Amino acid sequence: MILEKIYLFVLTFVVLGFYQSVAFAESVILTVGEWPPYIQKGSIDKGSVSTILTRAFKASGVDVELEFKPWKRVELEINSGKGISYGWIKTKDREEKWIYSDKLFSGIAVFAVLKGNNDNEKPDLDKLSTLKNKIVGVTRGYSYGENFDAKSSGLNIEVASTDLQNLGMLIRGRIDAFVVDYDVGRWLLKNNFGIADREKIEFLYEKPVAEYAFHAVCSKNFSQCVNYIDKLNFGLRQLEVYKENTP
Repeated sequence: MILEKIYLFVLTFVVLGFYQSVAFAESVILTVGEWPPYIQKGSIDKGSVSTILTRAFKASGVDVELEFKPWKRVELEINSGKGISYGWIKTKDREEKWIYSDKLFSGIAVFAVLKGNNDNEKPDLDKLSTLKNKIVGVTRGYSYGENFDAKSSGLNIEVASTDLQNLGMLIRGRIDAFVVDYDVGRWLLKNNFGIADREKIEFLYEKPVAEYAFHAVCSKNFSQCVNYIDKLNFGLRQLEVYKENTP
């Protein structure tokens, strides 16, 4: 009889706890652009960085819904204080307006070039003479770190709407180099071009243009910004503890 009462008490506690957790579950909508393999609308997990962010929010009791929009529109919405996004790197200009989460993931930007075209002097941002008379492709709305941004005014820059367009122009010889995230560049090359074109491209990863961390962000003018960033950071710490204690 006593055991039955104990069992009933525990069962009631668990059931009530379950319904309370469902009733009080939070949800948040994040707006973001596509940037595979990190952020990918068509994949089940929505990309590697999306997976980290979703799990971290989940660890804080927050369900995530993603809305995909062009990156430029996403940035405008962040600046207007309308919500949260992720996949952004720090710049001085943004830090004045936005609050950043802890690091979600790390990446590097590199020069992509045609093999054989730069054997004597491969592009090197710290040696601007290697970029003289070369057309350098960049993607509209992207930052490649403060060092590149500061030196870009002295370069012959060609702006394209997407990384994929830049990669196509490089393969066709319309530009001499293209700045791209290393993992993104390799993913685009593998998934959009044939073997013959893939073999033409070299990524200069040994001398990165920039090294950076990806963060979630929201405007300082967004009333719930600190609340959500704090919850995300808590979830990220929980994931780190779990990883450290998992064999």
